Amino acid sequence: MIKPVLRLVLLGLTWVFAQAGAGGMPVVEQAALVKSAEAYMKSGEYPKALLQLQKARSLNSAELKVDQMMRQCLVHMGDWVPSGGTNSEWIDVDRLRLDDVLPKGYDSLFRVGKSMEERENYDIALRIYSHLTEKQPGNKDYGKAFQDLRLKIEQLAQNHVDVGEIYLKQGRFGRALEEYHAAQFFRPRDAFIVDRIKLATERQNELHKSYDERLQSLLQKGNRDQAMLVAEKAFRDFPEEENFRKALDTLQSLRSSNLQKVLAQCRAAIDSGNFEKAESQLQNAMLTFGGEPQIDALYQEAHKKLEQQRNKERSDSTRATFAQAVEQGNTSLAAGAMQALQRQGDTVGIQKLQVKLDELKGRQQALRDFEATVDRARRALKDGVFDEAKAALQKAMEMNAVSPVARQLLDDVHREEAKALEVEQAKRKDVQKAEALLKAGQLKEAKKVDLSLTGTHQVDQEVKQVQRNIREAEYARTPENDKKAQDLFLEGIGKYRAGDYQDAVDNWTQVLKLNPDHEQAKKYIANVKQKLARMQ
Repeated sequence: MIKPVLRLVLLGLTWVFAQAGAGGMPVVEQAALVKSAEAYMKSGEYPKALLQLQKARSLNSAELKVDQMMRQCLVHMGDWVPSGGTNSEWIDVDRLRLDDVLPKGYDSLFRVGKSMEERENYDIALRIYSHLTEKQPGNKDYGKAFQDLRLKIEQLAQNHVDVGEIYLKQGRFGRALEEYHAAQFFRPRDAFIVDRIKLATERQNELHKSYDERLQSLLQKGNRDQAMLVAEKAFRDFPEEENFRKALDTLQSLRSSNLQKVLAQCRAAIDSGNFEKAESQLQNAMLTFGGEPQIDALYQEAHKKLEQQRNKERSDSTRATFAQAVEQGNTSLAAGAMQALQRQGDTVGIQKLQVKLDELKGRQQALRDFEATVDRARRALKDGVFDEAKAALQKAMEMNAVSPVARQLLDDVHREEAKALEVEQAKRKDVQKAEALLKAGQLKEAKKVDLSLTGTHQVDQEVKQVQRNIREAEYARTPENDKKAQDLFLEGIGKYRAGDYQDAVDNWTQVLKLNPDHEQAKKYIANVKQKLARMQ
């Protein structure tokens, strides 16, 4: 039986010959060139090695190992310059053997350090800068790069520590550990970082235990919502923990099932038109499934449809109020209903409603005009101005020809006019009788005639004239009356001087009855009245 090692060798040779036989000869030739280059590099003959590697690269340009060896040769020769291209352009510093790099290759090695620093390979870059500074302590560029990188690494380490402290205070111990380990990469022997790693690890273990106990307790109590919140936090802090992941998956599955059940119930309520019930259910669901987009979307739909339903109910109620107000002739109520519809944004058929409102206002105004005209007729009837009353009623009947009020009032006017005519005729007979008695000198008999006013303007003027004639005849001036008037005047002067002002005025009033033309009595009366007014 062929041994396993021998079998592998035979298979390898078979593959080489197969490649050679099928045009694979370049592979064998390239391997030989690489082996030759390695020999030259060991002996320090880097130009010869580079020449062999260039030949090998021409046979297979995709061979990364060849590129890396070429860059190492260029470093030793002092000719390597980073291209700034892809991240695949790197140099294995361990294989580069820093001590073997000749002084002429220091600048190339310095550029390797810069390239490593740009790629954040700070440990490799620091080793290169440290080696160059040790070999050429007088080179300021090497020394400055070494010092700058040390400060940068120190700052990076401190940044990681600061971030770790924040995570530690927040109770995010896993993230804190990541930051402390990152800081330890730059400061591996820092006692503070070691202590913080130990503290964060202890806290993380305590948190893990707390999560596990709380999760088990909530699951036993059947409190799935709180359990899922705990599972989510636990999985966030311990993403590699299989138990937390399984618990979260199970709870999320149950939550999803309950969510679908609630969504189905609420959808059924919406489809049946019971929007208020759907909104109430969804409000409760939002407390249970806080932030769930499907719940929020369905709630918005239910709320919108409920508002539309309520708006329609309000609109229908307002329109019913408008119709009732128009029927009752209540203009202010109808106008208020119109304004309410406009505020509610219900403008369907609003023009027709406005026409009805305008018609109602027109009828109300016509009614007010009619009533005002009838009232004017009533006042004219009361004053006995029958012509004015009949004219007003004629106009009122033009406004409303079937009004029983106007017709009844017109009958009243005709009846009162007939009565007034009878009274007027009788009163004129009394006036004529009184005038005849005055002419005959029978003053006492004339005063006995009934000369009361009737309310009829023309007749009352005649009555008043006869009354004046009687008074003039009664108080006609005679020497006897003039003497009596003068005595009363003088008596009033005496009372005035004695301070009896009111008695003095009474005397002078009697004087004017006897002698209406007594100017001094008039003057004294006026003066005393002014004086009394000032005294008050």
